[in-house]
Amino acid sequence: MLRPTRIVLGALLVALMMAMLHLAPARAQIAPEPDANGDGRVNSTDLLVVVRGLDGADVNHDGRVDSLDFDIVVSAIEDAMALAVASATPTQRTSGWTGAYYNNISLSGGVAATRQDGPVLAFAWPGSPAAGVNADYFSVR
Repeated sequence: MLRPTRIVLGALLVALMMAMLHLAPARAQIAPEPDANGDGRVNSTDLLVVVRGLDGADVNHDGRVDSLDFDIVVSAIEDAMALAVASATPTQRTSGWTGAYYNNISLSGGVAATRQDGPVLAFAWPGSPAAGVNADYFSVR
């Protein structure tokens, strides 16, 4: 039995990471090869990943890498010769960094504050980084 999630998950993660690092496009095609090891399943060692067309992370051509978020849609594979196509589409374009601040050091619980900063991160706060955020023992991502 063919398990689509196992087949495409590893290849999709590689394609997404390459796209985010500006090494590959935001579109990748994953095609299963024949069952190479004869176990009756197509798995990550039986995959061919084809990456086409470069789509850089510098979307406004200002020489700086822009922050992009991607949505991935995975299509189920019906048989061993089908294609699963994953496309990454920017959902929001910004010229800086978005920080979600937490009132703990474990990035858990609710977000205490969110702020948008410029393209360069260099902070020296005399107290709290934002209203509603502890001055000490906070975390941000």
